[in-house]
Amino acid sequence: MTAKISIIVPAWNEKNLDVITSLYTNLPGVEVICALAKGDDVTPEPGGTVVVRTVKGRAAQMNAGAKLASGDILLFLHADTVITQESLLAVREVLQLPYVAGGAYRLKIDSPSAWLQMVSFVANIRSLVFKAPYGDQALFLSKKLFDKIGGYRDTPILEDVMLVKQIRKRGKLKIINEYAVTSGRRWHGRGMARSTLVNWAIMLGYYMGVSPQKLVKTFKR
Repeated sequence: MTAKISIIVPAWNEKNLDVITSLYTNLPGVEVICALAKGDDVTPEPGGTVVVRTVKGRAAQMNAGAKLASGDILLFLHADTVITQESLLAVREVLQLPYVAGGAYRLKIDSPSAWLQMVSFVANIRSLVFKAPYGDQALFLSKKLFDKIGGYRDTPILEDVMLVKQIRKRGKLKIINEYAVTSGRRWHGRGMARSTLVNWAIMLGYYMGVSPQKLVKTFKR
């Protein structure tokens, strides 16, 4: 039997939400759950998309979506990121391997900027060598393991890093040979060099033991 995949999309006032979710709704063995924050003015058009609303915060929104999910596999997809329908086959296949606890896609930033191509390259090297993907790489794992882990930690940032750490305690984390294509708008909007340096500073602070709460106050994003 083909494992059912629940694609969970956390969003906040995402104007292109229907464009993203329409790529996956009505696919056999796939459900799409939009996890929106209360107060969000955007409401996805009906057409197979499940909507859940909760307090604002990516971790809380993704946990709410996961709680509602009926799939065997949970795939967390940022609202500004796209994966191909065909790539879901690789997700199913890799999670059938007994030593694999979870996985992620390779990263591609949708921008002609040489700087952002470098950022993608570094992210993919980090993911492949250190098995440390971030949330914009479409993290996935079984719902059973997600529930066992206790879901995403209640934290303002770095919820993806903490989830990956928990997955790796349970088995191998596999980076599949498929790309999650994410918009370059965040880097362009905030400044490419500044955004990259802030991200690196946050990660350095985290590994030095600084709490996510203090980091988010220091580096307001």
